[in-house]
Amino acid sequence: MTAGERPLTAADVGAAVRSARQRALMTQQRLADVSRVSRQLVNRLEQGDSSVTVRPALSVLKTLGLQIAVSGPPDPPRAQP
Repeated sequence: MTAGERPLTAADVGAAVRSARQRALMTQQRLADVSRVSRQLVNRLEQGDSSVTVRPALSVLKTLGLQIAVSGPPDPPRAQP
């Protein structure tokens, strides 16, 4: 994360999912069917519910062509023998 950036939140993911679903002209039920999850899960995801587990969330994201990037601090330098 660079200076001035804030961490991604469940609400951010939910907003992106809702926006992508609406652009695709899909109902929550259609997205759920294609993603093989429940409509209730899609609704919870769009509402920013942080208790949605990773596997079904990734299924919904994949259906919509969305991705989440995971990064961390750089690896520490290795000691030279």
